[in-house]
Amino acid sequence: ARAAAGMINELVAAAGTTPRLTDHDGYDWHVHYFAPGASVADHLAADCGMALAFFVVAGEQERLRRCEAPDCRRAFVDLSRNRSRRYCDSRTCGNRLHVAAYRARRKEAAG
Repeated sequence: ARAAAGMINELVAAAGTTPRLTDHDGYDWHVHYFAPGASVADHLAADCGMALAFFVVAGEQERLRRCEAPDCRRAFVDLSRNRSRRYCDSRTCGNRLHVAAYRARRKEAAG
């Protein structure tokens, strides 16, 4: 958690995080974590950094994972009940690896 906290602190500091309450455009009161007039990149970095911070504070950082597919570099949040998700998308990365394993087993059985 300490290493994650350091990286998150750097991310939100670089984005010029300025938490403030707002009720714009007919929405109820909510918090914006980016400075007024911030670039889209800083807006996303601040919001994502704060979201990651809340995962660490809640002790849920193990839900933040990298896809286990060897050719995928994506990260994802595992929201499954038993924390067992392994791939960023089971229809792409997960299915591709399962099909490859199936074909390898068939090839070995055919021998």
